[in-house]
Amino acid sequence: MSHRAFLIELLLLAAGLARAQAQPPYYLDDLGNFGSASSYGCAATGINAQGQVVGYAIEPGTGRVAVRFAPAGPVSLGMYAGLRCRADINDQGLIVATRETGELYRYAYLYRDGGWVDLGTLDGLNNTAAAINNAGVVVGTVELRLVWGGDVEPQSASPPAPAPGSGYVLAPLDTNGDSQPDLWYRDLNQDGDNDLMLRLNTLGGTTSWASGINDSGLICGTAQTAEGLMAACLYTQQGMVRIVPGNDCDSYAHGISGNGTVVGYTLQEGLPLFRFRDANGNGQSDPGELTLQPSQGETSWVRPHAINDGGEAVGVRLSPDSPHYTAVLWSGSEILDLNALVAPGSGLRLLEALDINEAGHIVGRAEAADGSGRAFLLTPATGGDANLDRAVDVGDLGILAGNWGQSGKSWAEADFTGEGDVNVSDLGVLAGNWGWMRPTSPGMTADPGSTAIPEPLTLLSMALGLAGLARRRR
Repeated sequence: MSHRAFLIELLLLAAGLARAQAQPPYYLDDLGNFGSASSYGCAATGINAQGQVVGYAIEPGTGRVAVRFAPAGPVSLGMYAGLRCRADINDQGLIVATRETGELYRYAYLYRDGGWVDLGTLDGLNNTAAAINNAGVVVGTVELRLVWGGDVEPQSASPPAPAPGSGYVLAPLDTNGDSQPDLWYRDLNQDGDNDLMLRLNTLGGTTSWASGINDSGLICGTAQTAEGLMAACLYTQQGMVRIVPGNDCDSYAHGISGNGTVVGYTLQEGLPLFRFRDANGNGQSDPGELTLQPSQGETSWVRPHAINDGGEAVGVRLSPDSPHYTAVLWSGSEILDLNALVAPGSGLRLLEALDINEAGHIVGRAEAADGSGRAFLLTPATGGDANLDRAVDVGDLGILAGNWGQSGKSWAEADFTGEGDVNVSDLGVLAGNWGWMRPTSPGMTADPGSTAIPEPLTLLSMALGLAGLARRRR
């Protein structure tokens, strides 16, 4: 085999094998606001598989409204949302949010076909919507004055005493037989209750609430025990699973992935986070199914909000040495500051990460240099884009060539695989994405990923150039 043929074969092999990369940095997009100077003026709270983003923003002359984000900024959906709006969106574009008409009055609504549908209630004044799955099933809570873990504003380390109330699940009907849900409210006996809502049980106490639902119909939430403790739970068709055993501390479930992994936290010493998945489906928390993770800091606390099937969870952290909230990513056994994973100089401080989709896109709430609240979108950087200019091109190849054969390098120095060395695996990542470009303005759609592998002659020139560089150094 000729020297050139060998290099081409080696490089193509590297391009095929170098897929498991280290934690990449992110492209950061400021989704804007309506010009409000409030630090709570805007937040992105939900993102679906298509990359459509929803949340809230303060609209001049109106107040805080539910919004859908577009490349030009937030678009009002015409409903006053209140401070605790936690809008969510499914893959069909159905949106749920909570309308607030006063401190003690909140009502769940669903947005479809350009208008809002009142979801009604069971028998309480308050009704909040927490999440919607791709079948249009909605979960939330009725009667609670304050849903711990459901607010957009960051939580304190000490939850308030829960008010009596109950979580609910609302399964819509398909009345016209087109296999699409179209009815979310029905009151046949005219008693004021939505007949399509079902209460979620407690564990002997008076309170429960729902935080998330996946496409399998598994619901995560929190329920009160007979002893008065709050316990993270997984609601299944077979019954309730109490996630964290014992009666010595409270626990709270916040988000659930498509594969049934629940993420939350407990009030044990050190405030550990937890992941749980009922892998054997027996409706119990068995050894090996519950993973506890310290929050990294004796007095710091972390609140996870959402998790995807890849096990990436996002949330917020408050450390004792900082007055700021910090948006974090919980990946593997590490809790990473998302501010350290974006290019410097953005002018935004990422305060709270509120949702993540299967492609790893993250949305949340940030603060600009002038103190105003902004919504943000993070997109995982494409392998090979060392300088984070949203293109894999000759500039990145130059960075790789300048660090070829060296150890202890970062992504910005072309170590795309996280192996610690800049070598043929990193060149394979770059080659596999050569020519990729991403628009600088957010399109609110899932990132298309890599596009084209360079022609063999381009690969050859890369390999020969780096091989020559290595020989000169030796």
